Amino acid sequence: MLRIIAFLALLAASLPRAGWAQSCNGVSVPSWTTSARPTTPPDSTVGFNSTVGYCEQYSAGLGIWLPLGTVAAQIAIVTLTKAQILAANATPVTIVPAPGTGRAIIVLFAIYEALFGTTPYTDGGGLYYGSVNFGGGIAVVADGGDGGVLAQNPPNIFVLGSNASFTASGPVGGATGYLSNQAVVYTSNGGLTGGDGGLRITVVYNTVPLN
Repeated sequence: MLRIIAFLALLAASLPRAGWAQSCNGVSVPSWTTSARPTTPPDSTVGFNSTVGYCEQYSAGLGIWLPLGTVAAQIAIVTLTKAQILAANATPVTIVPAPGTGRAIIVLFAIYEALFGTTPYTDGGGLYYGSVNFGGGIAVVADGGDGGVLAQNPPNIFVLGSNASFTASGPVGGATGYLSNQAVVYTSNGGLTGGDGGLRITVVYNTVPLN
């Protein structure tokens, strides 16, 4: 009996406990339980969750704890005004800012939602990598543009998958349209006129490092 008690005591001593330092990817981090961990810590805070038995990282953008190493998708939502839509051919609107040198934005999917006013537009636009005019760069989503969602009455909502079929040769970041440090912008067709509504664009994406 005494041996069993001693064994259980030794086993309990070897288990992670809240507050004790643990190692995550070779770095010493604090340990906590699910109920006792920080509620709203700084983004990317890392700790060992002894309740579930793994390292976790806090995503301030999502407001949740994720297993360490999880790639959490990011979301950008921008509502364009009539003035921005009509001027978007000459002045593209940034939806997702450039991520910085050596990094790239990879769009998972996009949603175009027309906010109809009283008159539909005569044409549409689309999402592109880099600050380019409509059709002049790499299209972000599969069909390039919003598929005429602005010209619909009543308005439609389009959900479009990522354009995964393009290729770009040459040095990374060597020209407009390559992915390195490129923003995602909305630009309209030069023939777009009329209309008085808005356009809500939702982009779900990851940011990844490049060699």
